Amino acid sequence: MERLGGGVLIAVDNCCASSIVSFPVTVDVEFICVKIVLKNCMMYIACSYIPPMSDISIYLKHLQLIKLVVNDLKPSDKILVLGDFNLPFVSWCCDEDFGYYTPVSYPLLYTDIFEEIYELCLFQNNSIVNNNGRLLDSIFFNYSNVSVTRVDPYILPEDIHHPTLGINLGILQTIQVLNKTCNKRHTFRKTNYNKLHDILSSFHWNLEYSDIDGSLDSIYNILLYAIYKSVPTQSDSYLSIYPIWFNKHLKLIRNEKSGLFKIFKLSELVMDYIRYSNARREYNFEKISLMWCICKG
Repeated sequence: MERLGGGVLIAVDNCCASSIVSFPVTVDVEFICVKIVLKNCMMYIACSYIPPMSDISIYLKHLQLIKLVVNDLKPSDKILVLGDFNLPFVSWCCDEDFGYYTPVSYPLLYTDIFEEIYELCLFQNNSIVNNNGRLLDSIFFNYSNVSVTRVDPYILPEDIHHPTLGINLGILQTIQVLNKTCNKRHTFRKTNYNKLHDILSSFHWNLEYSDIDGSLDSIYNILLYAIYKSVPTQSDSYLSIYPIWFNKHLKLIRNEKSGLFKIFKLSELVMDYIRYSNARREYNFEKISLMWCICKG
C-alpha cells in the first residue's frame, strides 16, 4: 500500500507460549492475531489498523477475519481485539450494568459494522479520547474484568492522536502458567567441532604477560569466544509454582509457614501449632496486602 503510517505489531514475551494465527493474505487489510497459552484456556489478541476515511468494505474485511478467530474459540477462551479503527464520529455511552461502552450516535454506514460486532459478542471498553477529543483506538473483548487506563508513554514523543493505554486483562491467577524462568544454556552435543578447531587454531598461544592473572584472563577470553561461536544455545525454561505477582519476601514466609506446619504435624504440640498459626497469619496478611496493592495499581 503506497501511503505513510499504519502497520500492526504484537510483541509477546518469549517466556510465554504463543503462536501467530494464520489468515489468508489480503493486501488492503492490516490485521494480526496471536494465541497465548494460559492455564485453563487460550488468550487471543488481535490488532487492526484501518486508515482514515476507509471504505466500509475494509471494515467488513477486518470483521470477517475477527469472525474467523471467534468461531474457533472454545467456551473458556478469551479474545481481545484492539487497534486504530478510525471511527471518529461515534459517540460512546457506558452501560453501567455491565461496564462496557455502547455506540449511541454514529453514521448510518457504520450500522453493519456494529451489528457484526454484536453478533460476535464483543464489547468495547475504551473511553479515553485523544487531544482532539476523538476516540480512534477501540478495545473489544468477550469477557469481564478488563479495564483500560491512561498511562505514561513508553516512547517519546507520544502520538497526539493515540494516547498510551494500559490494559488490565484481569487474569493474574490464570496467567501464572506463563511465569517461566528462562535461561540460555549451551548444547555441547551439537558443537561445531570444525569451527571450534579453526577458531582455536587461529590464535597465537605464545602469551606474553608478566603476571599469571593476565595470561589466565587471555586464555579464558579465547575459550569463551570459541564456545560462543561454535556451541549453539537453547532456552531452558521451567514453570514457576507461584503467581507472577509473588515477591521474594512472600515466597520466604510461605516456605517458613509450610515448614512449621510439617513440624506441627510430626510433634502435635500446642507450641508448634501456635508458631505455625502465627506464620500463617503473617503470610495471609502479606499476600492480601500485596494483591490489594496490585488491584489499586
